[in-house]
Amino acid sequence: MASRVLAALNFITEILLSGSAGTAGQSMLSAGPGLPPTWGTPSATYNVAVNFGTQPVDSRFFQITSITGITTSNKVTAAPSAVDGDELECDMLDCAAFVSAANTIDLYVNSYPGPVTGIRNLVLSIN
Repeated sequence: MASRVLAALNFITEILLSGSAGTAGQSMLSAGPGLPPTWGTPSATYNVAVNFGTQPVDSRFFQITSITGITTSNKVTAAPSAVDGDELECDMLDCAAFVSAANTIDLYVNSYPGPVTGIRNLVLSIN
């Protein structure tokens, strides 16, 4: 399974770097809940650490309030930001985020294939 995950990540990386799925040098950006993503250049990216706690959970809701200057008109995309390849391989995280109020990002993170604990690193792209 690890080799299939790595192959998928390499394939996605090749598409994004080549620009064949969008425009070279741009990132896929969330257009908002229920809307298809768009391609563009994020105005800012932020690294955040979220804590799943000490009890194993499959998912958790987080509210990020440490990023200032954003409004509900901003779009946000969240993704895992691994320290190393093993972290991505073993703890696959599915992230969904949006700006729910000024300076507030609602973030829902789901873990596959099972529960996680502790701190995980994510990157948020704001547009």
